[in-house]
Amino acid sequence: MQKLDFTLNIQVIKEGLRSSEFVEKFDKALLQNIDPYNGTVLTAILVQSKSNYDQLVQKEHLRKIFEQLGALPIYETGNFSQILDIALSKKSSYQILYNKPFGDFYSMQSAILRIAKLAENLFFEESTQGVTENIDLGYLVFQVSVNEGGLSIVDYGKIFEKLRELIEAISKALDPTRTLEEPKLLLLDSGSNTNLGIKTTAEVAHSLAIIFKEIWDWIINKEHYKNKLFNDSLMSNLEVMKVIKQHEKEGTLNADEAKTLVHTIKTRTNDLLELNVLPKKIADENYQVKPSDLLLEYKEIKKLNPKSGE
Repeated sequence: MQKLDFTLNIQVIKEGLRSSEFVEKFDKALLQNIDPYNGTVLTAILVQSKSNYDQLVQKEHLRKIFEQLGALPIYETGNFSQILDIALSKKSSYQILYNKPFGDFYSMQSAILRIAKLAENLFFEESTQGVTENIDLGYLVFQVSVNEGGLSIVDYGKIFEKLRELIEAISKALDPTRTLEEPKLLLLDSGSNTNLGIKTTAEVAHSLAIIFKEIWDWIINKEHYKNKLFNDSLMSNLEVMKVIKQHEKEGTLNADEAKTLVHTIKTRTNDLLELNVLPKKIADENYQVKPSDLLLEYKEIKKLNPKSGE
């Protein structure tokens, strides 16, 4: 997850500091060698960049990145006032760039764009394409049906986070005393349909596969559409829910812990289905109706009872 976390964090910084807008506008001015340069076109971007920075730098995990970028002295109030003054000095675009406070700011913003692009390229690099599904070793492969617009790095972040939370809840449900090692989440490829791999314990991988199989068998049974029923009855009867009830009965889980696990398993499974995530073994099977169309129907039925799965 470290590579994904960094990629997401640098994207947050890039968007918060308005890096793309700033560099794009000033690069255009450099290309045209504007003299004098009307810096008022940058004012709103600069002010918003400073405002967002002041909020983001309060977050410890982002502050460490800002420190490595050398952003702290650049965004220091006195220095940033100079940047604004230089931008509004009505000198040529190149004279503005060669003025150190502004030049340092421009260099940092350009570096953020390069780092963000590099991080995303490394994240999508197919370095794990040799991984195949082997549930007995804890490997399970999922497929994401990708819409026309594709998946952004933020979309991948959401999917990985939902999978991680679901895996942790299943592990806790199976053995409340066990501390699960952080599951490994792998991007196997990023084509028209993206394959994602998870590596956890064999027991958790088996249970995760069973949950989706039980739900999928229910989805392809058209009877629930006729009766306009949603998945509360299904979710309550999943094998893992029975295990949670047994732990609660035995006292290894208290009522609040059991309720939290049930809620997490229900909501995260529903979230993943809404994000078009299915085990690849299910997605690759031949059905009269495409899995992506069945998932769409599932979402429509969910709308009939929006509180289901909570």
